[in-house]
Amino acid sequence: MYKKERRSFVKHLDFTILDIICLVVAYILAYLIRIGFGDLTMLRGYIIMGGFMIGVDLLLVFLLEPYKNILRRNKFQELKASLLHSMFIFLGLVVYLFTIQRSEAYSRQILYFFWAFSFIILFIARLIWKKVVRTRIVNDPHRNVMIVVTTFDQAEDCIADLRHMEYTEFTIDGIVIIDRDCT
Repeated sequence: MYKKERRSFVKHLDFTILDIICLVVAYILAYLIRIGFGDLTMLRGYIIMGGFMIGVDLLLVFLLEPYKNILRRNKFQELKASLLHSMFIFLGLVVYLFTIQRSEAYSRQILYFFWAFSFIILFIARLIWKKVVRTRIVNDPHRNVMIVVTTFDQAEDCIADLRHMEYTEFTIDGIVIIDRDCT
């Protein structure tokens, strides 16, 4: 079975966009809980830091490939992946604040709230979106068709293995037995 693979960051562009939306929502939530709508004098600095946060997220996508096998991950693996992703973003923001040497102008509470919210929101949003994507894959009428070529002895196991693969992008259309004359 030969299939041209797309690059990871293009293949899961939907998850990249979803993560950015989740991070922005978590960031805004953290800001509103700590500062609220009243003090807009600090807003500019937080907007710049939010832009940096999106940059860190995109850098992570290109360097670490966080979406590799994302549709095959179970809930616990996704929990770990979401925790690591939010941790890397948090660390990126800490490095940003250290680099600009203005960390006293920013609230640590916002950073901690952001980290907690981003972890929770990322995890829940990814689980929901994976369910949507898996449903689309399984119900796609234009899935690729596969013909299995195998020996008589291995045919049953081969078909059983292929049928137990969840969320495949193909349907089995036929079997060719190479060591016997079968119909």
